[in-house]
Amino acid sequence: MRSAGPLPDDVARRDGSSEPPRDPVPVRAYAAPASGRRLAVRRVEGESGVYPPHKHDYFQILVFLGPAPAGRIGLKAVEPGRGSVWCIAPMTPHQVRFEPDTRCWVVAFDLGVLRPGLGAAAPLADLVRRAPELTPFLHPGLADDRLDARGLAAVERLLRGLEADCRRTGLAAREAAGAGLTLLLATLCRTFEDRFADRARGDGAPAQAERRLARVAAYLADAYRGEVTLAAAAAAAHVTPTHLCHLLKAHTGKTLGGIVTEMRLDEARQRLVYTDATIAEIAFAVGYGDDKYFQRRFRRATGTTPGQFRAARRRGSAAP
Repeated sequence: MRSAGPLPDDVARRDGSSEPPRDPVPVRAYAAPASGRRLAVRRVEGESGVYPPHKHDYFQILVFLGPAPAGRIGLKAVEPGRGSVWCIAPMTPHQVRFEPDTRCWVVAFDLGVLRPGLGAAAPLADLVRRAPELTPFLHPGLADDRLDARGLAAVERLLRGLEADCRRTGLAAREAAGAGLTLLLATLCRTFEDRFADRARGDGAPAQAERRLARVAAYLADAYRGEVTLAAAAAAAHVTPTHLCHLLKAHTGKTLGGIVTEMRLDEARQRLVYTDATIAEIAFAVGYGDDKYFQRRFRRATGTTPGQFRAARRRGSAAP
């Protein structure tokens, strides 16, 4: 059973030897997809790098054991803490940022592990109606819903058992691993059931709006380093520009330009720490043709210059 990493293979390291892909939004697969029965678990610790937005052809769960740098799921920036749980459905654009002190568990699996007869091509809401254990994937960034100390300890026990089951071979080994995964998902469902119900009653976001926002997220994950226009984003979502502005404000509280700036500066911060590229090179790489303008935007967002940010991080101190 191969381990499943949540991160793209082509990460840009400090030697600058590899650049993130430009387009389309890369789809990551951790093993040959033919069987439809992939399942792997691993504990992440001491990893770092520049990880561009990407998506997977499998389901993914991340359980954080401590604070971690902010990442992004779809259009939403999310900063995980101890007990945070991310459940990321297949083909959802996202960006995960790991630093050397990040500790978390990562589970990756195909739907066939849980429900061999259920087709994965159906919309997620339809899948959840038929497989309720997938409910957490309707709430991908449980930013405000963290496991408490007791709940995290219980989930960690399940993860350690699942990791061991994935290494076993022999009679009913695959079935035991599938049962462990079902128990893990059921535990998350029970833990957050009340909050899932509250969101279902109060959020009021129709499935159509969610699909449109998912199209915008996919468009931005591919285009944010280049020329992004409201018209192109609206066309990707199949709505008018005015309607898209209302959707973004209602569901993210931000404008399209604000989201693009966040994505560019997120990548810039990673490149400043994990590559030796010049500030001008980084400005160009993340979508700014003028490095002076980039430095002004960076300072406005972080309170420090790119050079100061890089120096502080490389000294090992907390970034301003």
